[in-house]
Amino acid sequence: MRNLIFIIILSLQLNLSGQTDNEQDFLEKFEGMWASDETDFFTVFTYSKVYGLKVFSFSFRSDAQVDEKIVKIDGDKIIINVTNPNTGHTISGFYRISDDNTLILNYTGDNTDVKKSIYYKVLW
Repeated sequence: MRNLIFIIILSLQLNLSGQTDNEQDFLEKFEGMWASDETDFFTVFTYSKVYGLKVFSFSFRSDAQVDEKIVKIDGDKIIINVTNPNTGHTISGFYRISDDNTLILNYTGDNTDVKKSIYYKVLW
């Protein structure tokens, strides 16, 4: 009986640590600076085990930033709320990795139309 309990606990630990590694690998794919032809804003994702995934969006051209808040991570999507501090305008959406160098943002604004932006990883 003791051996059975030990084996069950060991398998749960191995399974949980494997899921954590997979999630970490997934989140690290977002890391970096992303740019789109559709906007002059850049989006930067940073990830650490301590602070998790963070996102920042800013523009050098218009000297502005928008406040992006990660609401939750749902499968292969990073769900966000974005607020423009100058206007108070808020949109909701989600980011999804298409491939190692392409990020898709689906979002809605004041109306219910879903819009899509394609971002490409800035390679230095």
